[in-house]
Order: sequence, then structure tokens, then C-alpha cells
Amino acid sequence: MINKSGFLAFAMAAVIFASGCGTTASSGGGTTTSLPVSSAASAVGYLATASVSYANASLFISGTSSAGISTKATAGTFVDGWLTMSHEDSMDGFGSFTYDLKAKLFGLVTGHIDSQAKLEEFIDSGDDLEKIYQYSVIEFDITSPEVASFTVTLGNSKLDPIKLEGLTTTPSVTGPASYSGTSGGETISVSMTYAGLTVNASDDYPTGSVNFTVAAGATPAYSGTVAFNGTNTATITFSGGQIYTVDLITGQVSS
Repeated sequence: MINKSGFLAFAMAAVIFASGCGTTASSGGGTTTSLPVSSAASAVGYLATASVSYANASLFISGTSSAGISTKATAGTFVDGWLTMSHEDSMDGFGSFTYDLKAKLFGLVTGHIDSQAKLEEFIDSGDDLEKIYQYSVIEFDITSPEVASFTVTLGNSKLDPIKLEGLTTTPSVTGPASYSGTSGGETISVSMTYAGLTVNASDDYPTGSVNFTVAAGATPAYSGTVAFNGTNTATITFSGGQIYTVDLITGQVSS
């Protein structure tokens, strides 16, 4: 199921955007924007923090074994070999979310699980999931007045999904993910591209890099890279040269 810490990180990113937009003009490797680079860094930092739990808990499917997915996956339907399902839930007083999932599942022994019959075969065999391709849209309806509602998209399409692979060995994440919300009538978005981000099995901190862009409306504002080094901190480097450190436990960013 979805990790609540991930929810909080996305919600905190929305707070940062709401408080930062419309203030002093600044530039960090993109065009001049009313979104300060410090606010953009904080938003990217919270999203980076949320990504730490992606490999283990950000998918709607709970667990990687046949037992873990049996009660949820059997409620879905298969369309063109993709498991399709929707889910609604609440978020610890923040509001609620709707998760529209499209996932392509692969068992270690079973191979591509492309039908209900193949899913039942996978469950009965006790096989483990080896990889998951996902294109999903998560809509957050926030009740707090300080935070606007927003949308998170994992993957761009079925042809360009986010990929979680190596589940039985070393999980790695590759592909696109994005955040989009509205602040002061302007759409703010963050896009990240995971490049083989791997999770250290001993402490669950990732190693690898994520490229990101931040846009205000249709205007690209910032771009850069988040570098993970297997510890509880990561480095955010903007193309304009600004460097920030994010604590992956708290999501706090410092220059």
C-alpha cells in the first residue's frame, strides 16, 4: 500500500509551493520566475524524500510475494496485459486520495502475469514478483486550508512507465514521475526522471541519481539533479550552480 510518509512529503511540497510562489523573483538555471530557488529546493527535497520509500511501499500492491498481492490484485481486471484497478483512502487528517493503477507484473518464475488465470497461477505457486511496470495517477484531495490539492503521476504512459525491477535481489527504479498542483491560480509542477536508482538492502537508503525540472505554469523555472549516496542525505544541484542538502529522514533542506 502507499506509504503515509510519502503522502506527507508530497503534502509538504505543496505547502512549500504555496508559501513560495509570488515572492521575490529568482533564477536557478531556468528563466526568471516568482518561485525562489530555495522554495523549489525544498519542494524537490520533499519529493526526493518520498522517493526513498518508493521501492518498498509506494505501489498500491502490498508486498512482492504472491501472498502479499493476492487480496488486492485479484480485485482488479486485466486490460491488454496490464492490471487495472482503482482505490480510495484517507490520509491521517490531510484529506483523501484516489489511486488509479495500471501495472504490468512479472513473476520470477511465472513471467508476465497478463491475465486473471495467470495471476491465480502466480498466487498458487508461491512465486515472487521480480518486476513491476507502472503508469498510475494519484489525485490528492486536501482538506487543510494551507495546502492545495494536487496530482502525482508515476510513469508517462504504458509505453513510458516507471519501472521497479530486481525485487528479489536489489530493487531499482527507472523512469518518470511528476507532481502538479495549483498555487495562486498558477500551476506548479515538478518532474523527476529516475535513472537506475537502487536501494541499499541494509538501510533502505538509495544510491543513484534523479534528474528534475520545476515549472511555474508553462514556463520552465529550474532544473538539476538529486544525487543519492546510500546514506540518509542527498545532494540537490541546480543547473544554475546552487547546491542544497536534503535530510531523507525529515525532508528538511539546507544550503
